[in-house]
Amino acid sequence: AASDVYKRQFFILITLAFIGTLTIYIVGSGEILNDLLGLPMWVGELIIYVVAAGVVFFGLKAVGISEKFAIIAIALVVLALSVLSLRLPDFSLDIAFMGGVKKTMALFGVMMFSFWSFFSVPQAVEGLQWNKRLAPWAVICGIGITLVFILIITLMAMGASSDVTKIVILGWGEAIGDWAKIFGSLFILLAMLTSFWSVSLALAVVLAERLNWGDRLSWVVATVPSLIVAF
Repeated sequence: AASDVYKRQFFILITLAFIGTLTIYIVGSGEILNDLLGLPMWVGELIIYVVAAGVVFFGLKAVGISEKFAIIAIALVVLALSVLSLRLPDFSLDIAFMGGVKKTMALFGVMMFSFWSFFSVPQAVEGLQWNKRLAPWAVICGIGITLVFILIITLMAMGASSDVTKIVILGWGEAIGDWAKIFGSLFILLAMLTSFWSVSLALAVVLAERLNWGDRLSWVVATVPSLIVAF
């Protein structure tokens, strides 16, 4: 009986954490659209919700295809910013290896962001039912790609910019030039979209398995509350 209580409590906490995270993605993406296009916040948030939740509505295959193209676009943005950074006359990696408690604590946000990648593991296993032996390699490669992105972005941003910004890639783009901030905004937008797809799909699966709900009801409960909270 005690075990069931703990399971219910954990389920509630996970659900609330997921909804809170999805809300952050919607609000953050809405702010980017507001900054780039001058759209009202609520309009930007609604557009992001339609795009993000609309992909999840069609299931795992649609999420997989969308994430593939989004990751390619993210890689191109990182590559472009990296090449431009290396061409800066004052580019230096010395600052990247200077320690300190504050810089160590600054890693916390990145680590928490990275931890969400583990919620894609069930999706990887489900998508590889035709060959389950590939699942461990898919998980390792996925987490490895996340590691590579974080290392490149961290080193390049610290080498190109002497100022520390709350959102590192915006400071990185600003160090290259005001026009490069568009690349940074695009990166964040794509990163939030891919994260929304993975997290909301994972939550929908959890709701369906835990409460025996249908796919559509699970999708509604997994995505709509985050839009309501954002508004």
